[in-house]
Amino acid sequence: MNRVVRHPGATTLLAALLGLGSELGICWYAIETVDPWPPTDASNETDAAGAELWAVDRWNDWCISWSCFQRSAAMPPSDAQMLAEFRGPASDQPPPSVSGDPDGRFARLRLGFPRRWIGGDWHAERLDEGFPPHAEDENIREAVFGALNRLRASSPETTRWLDPVSLTLDSLIFGLPFAAVLLWLRRRRAVAGVNQPAGPG
Repeated sequence: MNRVVRHPGATTLLAALLGLGSELGICWYAIETVDPWPPTDASNETDAAGAELWAVDRWNDWCISWSCFQRSAAMPPSDAQMLAEFRGPASDQPPPSVSGDPDGRFARLRLGFPRRWIGGDWHAERLDEGFPPHAEDENIREAVFGALNRLRASSPETTRWLDPVSLTLDSLIFGLPFAAVLLWLRRRRAVAGVNQPAGPG
């Protein structure tokens, strides 16, 4: 009787690759279909980064997040502490040393579902620099499309980044259903092989 040797690791690897492909496909679909309007989550707010006040404009979709910060003024330490409770995740904050210029701006585009794992950062230190836009009067649609185009074109002013941990977790999440189906098919084939009548001989 022929014995078929099956490798569980191959099933796991295939499920992981299918999960990775699903995550990449989801991000591609989000980029191709995004329409950042109306700006349901966009707002002009104030945020504390160190001891400085920033005008903040944010827009969030299910797979894409955009944040734009513009330095407004220096703040007393007491005010900075008071506003600290409004700060978002660390990945959605400007570095305190982004610029010493009063017109300093910082923007970040993040992509991924459910966790953001890839994106780009932009810095501007002068008023005449066109991107990122000014947080207080930016057009959300133009800002997001401009960031996506710069990210895909690898423009020199773009600082691209990748979070492999978040990418791995997203891929595992989407790989679990594939793993369940593959294991079910494998067990079904194994049961069918056991129940198959033996040949003459």
